[in-house]
Amino acid sequence: DTWLFSNDSRSRECVLAGYWTDYLEMSKSLDYQTKKWRVLFPKNVKVQHDIVVALIKVKHDPVMDKKIKNLYPSLDRKYSYGNSRFFLRPMRDFDDFIEEGAELMHCVASSGYFRFHVQGSSYIFMVRKQDDPDPAYSTLAFDPKKRRLLQLRGYRDCSAPDAVAHFRDEWLEATGFRKRAAQTKEAACWHKQKYRCCRTSP
Repeated sequence: DTWLFSNDSRSRECVLAGYWTDYLEMSKSLDYQTKKWRVLFPKNVKVQHDIVVALIKVKHDPVMDKKIKNLYPSLDRKYSYGNSRFFLRPMRDFDDFIEEGAELMHCVASSGYFRFHVQGSSYIFMVRKQDDPDPAYSTLAFDPKKRRLLQLRGYRDCSAPDAVAHFRDEWLEATGFRKRAAQTKEAACWHKQKYRCCRTSP
């Protein structure tokens, strides 16, 4: 599908590979038989990906959902932040993870980042526009123990826009993490170590 590759600096094969691997990861979580030919190589990756996303949303996890909801108030008080253009807040429930991954076409839900979130090893936050708060815009991962930024990704796992990067720096400064964060490098993308297909972050 040509829409997959428009306005993207990566190769056609790289974009499709990342999209396909997300589909396979989500399929495994639904206990699909991924060794079967029709599952492994769907005729239309986009259509099948959207179907799998919808099915995962139906397959609700009440235990994990409760853990995320219980964690939200304390994270909201400590980390939530906003300015005139953007606001940042932690995930409120399991559906937030599903919807964030589905809208931005990255693996924040399918690769189980909600588990790291409730374990406290990597908190996940959504960044939204103040004047249009409903659509997902960017996703941020933060290590609270080492007090450092892990990732800031936008649509299809690409680098977030410059304006969001500036907002990230403002948030880090406001929360007192800027000095430590400046000593680390943001991960290239959610899949960097596995697939090395996305462009690196600035």
